[in-house]
Order: sequence, then C-alpha cells, then structure tokens
Amino acid sequence: MTRELELNCLVLDSHASINRIFTVQILETDNVATLKEKIKEKKHTAFQHIDADALDLWNVSISIGDLSETHLHDLQPARAPLLPVKRLGRLYLDAPPEEHLHIIAKPPHIAASPDPQSLLELNCLTETVGSLKEAVKGKKHPLFNHVAADNLILWRVSEVVDQNFEKNLENANFREKESLSPVDKLSKIFPNLPVEGCLHIVVWCPEDENPEHGEQRDAI
Repeated sequence: MTRELELNCLVLDSHASINRIFTVQILETDNVATLKEKIKEKKHTAFQHIDADALDLWNVSISIGDLSETHLHDLQPARAPLLPVKRLGRLYLDAPPEEHLHIIAKPPHIAASPDPQSLLELNCLTETVGSLKEAVKGKKHPLFNHVAADNLILWRVSEVVDQNFEKNLENANFREKESLSPVDKLSKIFPNLPVEGCLHIVVWCPEDENPEHGEQRDAI
C-alpha cells in the first residue's frame, strides 16, 4: 500500500521562524516537483508570483527542539538542492521522524518594485557608508549637531536584540575591529537583506568632537 508522508517544511526567507514551520501531506510515489507544487499551494500568498519549479528544496532531519531562531539562516545545506524527478519514497525509506524539520524550501530572489515604505531601504542599498553617516547625523540631529558627519565612525555588527543585547554589545569589542570605509557601498556590506530583529550598525562619535559630553555612541 502506498504510504502518505507528513513532511514538516520551512521556507528560508527573511521571515523564517520556527513558528512558520508547516506540514505537507504527500504520497511516497510523488516526486520533488510535486512537493514543490504542494508547498506553493500551502504558501499561495507568499508564492503567488513565483513558479513552483523555481523553488529549491533540501531534505534535512533536525529536531524542532534543536532549532534556534537566530541560526535558522545557517540551515541551508552546502549540497545541491533536490532534483525535481527524485521520488520521495527514495528519500524516506522509513517514516519521517515526528517533531523534526524535514524540508527546507528557498524561493528565488525577486527584485520587487519599491513601495513608499521600502523606498528608503532601497535607496540606502545603492549609497555609500559616507551617505549613511549623513543620514545618521540627520536622524540624530540633536545629539550630533556638534560633529561633522564624516567624523562619525561606523562598524557593521550583527547582534540579536534580546534580553542579553546590552551585555553582548559591550563584549563585542567592535572598536578593536576595522571600521567601515566611507567609500564602501552598502550593497557590498549587506549582500543579503539585513536580518530582522538584529542590530546592524554601531555609530561612534569621537571624544574630541564633544568635549562637554564625552564620547557618544548610538546604534542602528
């Protein structure tokens, strides 16, 4: 008798979260191409402008309890994605273990037309660190009125904003690392979309620029 498989799936995109894992029921005689179609049906709103065959799939076996929200984007296997003609019964000779992640799906990168809310982010990605300094000075004008924008020092970081944020930031020792060059393109510094829920940029105002208040630090 043909088995029905229950596969727990996760779409690896900017909204990836353990709470977004979903289940697909599919026959063992179906192939990966059919699984792509079922994933597209399940996520029809997110994938309405994406063809099912454009999805890349990988089979994994990871206990849900071992997953970490901050490391979800490290889950993509280094191996090639599954071939569309591969039969699922060949991948799962035994029943997929319960409470495990079984399939990782990754959509293609789609360049969307900017809407007013995302226009600033799109413009930033085409600008340089020097332009970002100007934007930071403008955003924090009461604090940085005394300092020229090009004297601000910027570092790129990736710190999760949680209950340990301040402690982790203090221990990061970012000032010992090389600061961002004003001519660097932001698209080079952030080749992928910045991870949500994380600190991305630390801004430092040198002490000699603010003799009354000492050093000033801010974060983006």
